[in-house]
Amino acid sequence: DDALMQAEVVNTHDQLLFFTNKGRVYPLNVYEVPNDTGRTARGMLLVNLVRLQPGEQVQTVLPVRRGDYNNLYVFATRRGQVMALHPGEFKNLRQSGLIAVKFKEEGDELIGVRPASEGSSIMLVTEQGQALMFSASDVTPHKRGTSGVIGIRFKEEFNGKDRVVAMDVVNNPEEEFLLVVTEKGKGKATPLFNNKGDTNYREQGRGGMGVQTINADDETGPIVDAKIVTSAEMNDEEDHEVFIISAHGQVIRISLSEVGIRDGRRTKGVNLMTETERIGDDSVVSIACFRANDYSQEDPTRQNGAAPADETDAAADTDSVLAQAEAVAAEADSQYDDEADGAPDEADAINASDTDADDDGDDSSDASTDEQGRLL
Repeated sequence: DDALMQAEVVNTHDQLLFFTNKGRVYPLNVYEVPNDTGRTARGMLLVNLVRLQPGEQVQTVLPVRRGDYNNLYVFATRRGQVMALHPGEFKNLRQSGLIAVKFKEEGDELIGVRPASEGSSIMLVTEQGQALMFSASDVTPHKRGTSGVIGIRFKEEFNGKDRVVAMDVVNNPEEEFLLVVTEKGKGKATPLFNNKGDTNYREQGRGGMGVQTINADDETGPIVDAKIVTSAEMNDEEDHEVFIISAHGQVIRISLSEVGIRDGRRTKGVNLMTETERIGDDSVVSIACFRANDYSQEDPTRQNGAAPADETDAAADTDSVLAQAEAVAAEADSQYDDEADGAPDEADAINASDTDADDDGDDSSDASTDEQGRLL
């Protein structure tokens, strides 16, 4: 009954922040994730890596580079609440997790978290096809553990059955598209500005009802996910692809340039996952967008999933120092190993079990800084 919800391209130097439906956040180093390279490997249960509380489910995973905690983070809840946290609020996190946000209404839950800047805009998309864009500056940043304010109001015609399913950040509306996908595999990309230069999604104040972004009906099903993508990604200038992920774990991979672009908001889109591809009662649950060479081993700059040179330059000096230290330690061990048969003595066994190469204070094994970036 499990389903793939999100996929990210990361490097072993990164830290993952897991945000749950209960509003808590948990940190995890990428190198601590099991190295299952098989495409069909089931992986390890997340509860074995992150100390989730009973009833908690991970809603969003954000990769963060080491030392880069200066982003403004915007949160959205299922019932249309939004909130923002001051930069640096996630710099020091306990392994047991911390409360990131609280909810005003009982039964509400977190659905998304995105880094943003004060000049950005926030796009909220609902299950019944409403989309609202407002300025990020309309949401006053607070400290951890505070509740939010109204982001979007739902139309009465939906009789309380509408809810927020996606939230994303708009940085350059004249060059960006809103990509939406429905439960039955329909999808489309609508430019935020049409070919006449008029806005399709005018920026409203926080607390509005938004505008219709897709003609959702029984044929399309409700919206399940939405992303903001750029014109360069849509025009295949950067070889971007979109993964259509189903509830049964099936993944359909297509080029973003193959997604139908519709100037009109009130259209149904095209088939991204056909009925024959959706076996039985299968349905679309989410989408993920990547550059093809972020995970392709055909790209020489990412051979075997390796990070590009500019991402590893910062760690080159560290690698050299660690290599020298390991060489000195190995030479010292060989001088004091008095076992005639060459077997390691007790001190060697202890040293071998403690591979913590850095000074982070724990005794767990740290992954090599040369370890490759992985598609999770």
